[in-house]
Amino acid sequence: MPYPQQPCANLRRILQQHLLLARRLLRLTKEQSAALVAGDVRKLSELEAQQRETLSQQQALEPQREEATRLLTTSLGLTGDLKLTQFMPKLPPEEQRAFTQIRKELLNVQEELSEVKQQNLRLIQNALEFVQMGMESITQTIFKPNRYNPNLFAIAAPALLLDSRA
Repeated sequence: MPYPQQPCANLRRILQQHLLLARRLLRLTKEQSAALVAGDVRKLSELEAQQRETLSQQQALEPQREEATRLLTTSLGLTGDLKLTQFMPKLPPEEQRAFTQIRKELLNVQEELSEVKQQNLRLIQNALEFVQMGMESITQTIFKPNRYNPNLFAIAAPALLLDSRA
């Protein structure tokens, strides 16, 4: 039975678009890492907006991928919601190689994206811990009891502010 070329080409095109968007998301996430390290809030806002746009493009492709998969599996005489690995053996070897390559690249990008996201999460957690430590240090200094005042419970003037009486 000849395989359906058009549904195969259609699904391959959609998966390649998914791959391009995944690579873009990975690039943006790596740029986000650099912006986190540099403390560039403006750049972080820009990158976050671009990431949201890329994710919405991926979500818009999903129904097309599902429809292309359904058309391909139907043309192969299969029924049900099948995954790529389930119907690939029914395709010719050259199509199997093409789909295997795209799938492999998508999985690699997804794995790398997950690693970079974990790294960014650690960077954010470290930054928050640093800010919290700084706030605790400032608070302890400001609310340190005054040792020279006869009233032992009086709070000393903040050591970080200039004395207006000087």
